[in-house]
Amino acid sequence: MKRASQRINDSFDASDREDIYRFLDWVRSAISERSQQLRRTVTIAILLIAVFEVVIQSPRTEVALGSFRLYRGSFVLQFVPVLIAYLYYQLVIDSCHLNEMQDISAAAFSKWSSKGYENGLHPLIQSPMPSYWNITGAQPDLTLSKIETTAEYIFVILILLGVPAFEAQAYYALYDSSTVHVLWIASVIVSTIFCVMAIWHFIVYNMN
Repeated sequence: MKRASQRINDSFDASDREDIYRFLDWVRSAISERSQQLRRTVTIAILLIAVFEVVIQSPRTEVALGSFRLYRGSFVLQFVPVLIAYLYYQLVIDSCHLNEMQDISAAAFSKWSSKGYENGLHPLIQSPMPSYWNITGAQPDLTLSKIETTAEYIFVILILLGVPAFEAQAYYALYDSSTVHVLWIASVIVSTIFCVMAIWHFIVYNMN
């Protein structure tokens, strides 16, 4: 698999400054859209987790989500952990794609202005990343303090491990020892697949 710098070198010559400038503008726009999508995904996942916990902890509580009503014992409640596991997988996939786009942007900027890249100017023109989920590691130390960097690593670890922990707790709460529900078993299998694929993709991507 080609690195970002090799892709840019194969696509542009040093004299293609106008083309590189237009490409950088397009990449910045794409990064901004992807970053906003990440925020939406995280927001939806957090809201679903909060709703699930409220319903589970308060048996008489009923929450309406569109045309669906969630309450303790509702079969719809079985699908909430599945949806959260899917959002978890989507979050990791989108984050890795965003990382690739930022690497491409950095490589293009270095082609357009090698001195500017060497002096760490490139991160200053990029869209701000969510502090709770910044796995790129592409920004140099001059734009991030040690406290910010440490906090981001902590957030990443909490999310990577927190969602699988929530899934385990959720299915424990949904388990009914008096009967074996095929829906519960199927839900567990699907959620486990999404979580395993997310973690595996994250590990493989960061090993490359």
